[in-house]
Amino acid sequence: MASSRVENTQIQQIQEAYDRKKQEVAERGEERVSNTQKYYQEQEKKIAKSGNATVNHIKKINQERIEQTQEYSDNQAKIHQKRLRKENENYKEIQSEHNEIINSQKESYSKEQIALKEKQARNIQATQEKMAEQSQSIQNRYNDSISDIEKKGNKAQNEERAKIALETEAVRHKNK
Repeated sequence: MASSRVENTQIQQIQEAYDRKKQEVAERGEERVSNTQKYYQEQEKKIAKSGNATVNHIKKINQERIEQTQEYSDNQAKIHQKRLRKENENYKEIQSEHNEIINSQKESYSKEQIALKEKQARNIQATQEKMAEQSQSIQNRYNDSISDIEKKGNKAQNEERAKIALETEAVRHKNK
């Protein structure tokens, strides 16, 4: 966006330079025409005394010079306009290339972001699967431990019952 502002400023500066140059060329042309007219008006006054033929000749020369000056001014303005158009075309071409580079970089960045997100998702899934396996393994060990404890507890209880039953049987035999 900043480069676009700079480029717009450059275009504006080129346009302003063109306008100034055009104004200068027009002013110089007008000044030349004005000076030429003044000069020949003075000459006409001086020559008026020497005859109509001379006056007509001066008028003709004066008109030719005015036309030449006007033609020169017009040609200078056209040359400057062509140069400005060329600079503007070059600027647009550079801007277009610049935009293509930016778009390419954006596209590359987007692809990298997508690849990173996909990799991150795979890593998260693998971690979750590992954690699920570890949880299942812990649960299995816990269940096995509980089962062992119950078996040992039941065995001990059965042994205790058997012992009590034997003692009770022994006491019964004694009491009989």
